[in-house]
Amino acid sequence: MPDQTSTRWGTVFLILLAGVVGAAQLGKLPGALPEIQAQLEIDLVTAGWVISSIVAIGAVGGVAAGTVGDRYGHRLTFLIGIALIAAGGLAGSFAVSSFTLILSRCVEGIGYIAVITVAPMLIARATSESDRDMGFGVWSFYMPVGMASMVALSPFLIRFSGGWQGLWIINGIVTGIALVAVAIALRGDHFAHRGRASKHPLADIRRTLCSAGPWAISLGFGAYSLVYLSSMAFLPTFLTEREGFSIETAAILIGIAIFMNAPGCLVGGWLMKRNFSPWAGIALGYLCMSVCAAGLFQADIGFELRYSLALALPFFGGLIPPIVLNRAQVHATSPALLGTTMGLVIQVISFGQLIGPPIMAALIAASGNWQSGAWLTVSACAIGLTTALWLRNLDRRSGLV
Repeated sequence: MPDQTSTRWGTVFLILLAGVVGAAQLGKLPGALPEIQAQLEIDLVTAGWVISSIVAIGAVGGVAAGTVGDRYGHRLTFLIGIALIAAGGLAGSFAVSSFTLILSRCVEGIGYIAVITVAPMLIARATSESDRDMGFGVWSFYMPVGMASMVALSPFLIRFSGGWQGLWIINGIVTGIALVAVAIALRGDHFAHRGRASKHPLADIRRTLCSAGPWAISLGFGAYSLVYLSSMAFLPTFLTEREGFSIETAAILIGIAIFMNAPGCLVGGWLMKRNFSPWAGIALGYLCMSVCAAGLFQADIGFELRYSLALALPFFGGLIPPIVLNRAQVHATSPALLGTTMGLVIQVISFGQLIGPPIMAALIAASGNWQSGAWLTVSACAIGLTTALWLRNLDRRSGLV
């Protein structure tokens, strides 16, 4: 992968824009969920599947998406992904049942997975070696910025546009505008480069799946994503049902909490630039997240403490993504298969996002109390902490520590 002599920060931020509009498709659901439940007559568990269905494709096809990017070009895969996000969102505005809504979310999911799988390779091409870790830190903003802005804005956009369908149309139009801007920014041979993957894609996938490094970074990222999405997705409902906030107020509060992930990502990128131990950074993130997750939905704490935990959980979780992206370059099966490695990372992330909200909803529904959801999130943090120790051993074997 040829290095840039200087960083194209404008291009980096436009790539980030595409990630933001993708993550906004996750963030548009929580604020619209009460209206969707009422109109389409769906229960809480089905609502959990609506939330997570956008990542269903990634849960089964992330590795394939990475392999496609390696073979046919990261730029082409990226642009097609943005187009599919727009198409799925516009189609979803016509949904008349939970089935058709979930189907449109899967179309969005194909595009979303394509975008976030190949974006790190485009970021690497747009940055100099000295700026690459900070570039990955900036790219990691896509989730908090996209989710937070849409969670906060969705109630107002729903009111402005006359319903949740209008929110879907607005998102589709904004995504189309982003597609045009990004296509212009990524012109030229530098971003059109294809990887040197072998002529046998199944062999590429097998090599990746048989390597320990890709699995360590995938599980390390996947556990974080499960905790983050499961906790944040249901907080608006909790605040309206148990704390008595209006939908608009709850959306703003959770939007601020989700956005706290962004400075955490920046700190994670800074730690990598300062040569902080990767496994220690991941372990720190999971230890702090576990404390926050254990108390977030407890019934016997005040709102002030609960909201402090809601702010702290995404901040400390934000340490993890830029560190994982840094290690993906090191532990990929080969430089030519970095896209396939990132595909595995995205597949594990997507699987966690797919099963997390429904499992959390089922735990809450079965027990009748919200604090039961902590069994899921704290257990996921324990898995993440274990992968940090696994990564330390892999780094030692490779002579990196």
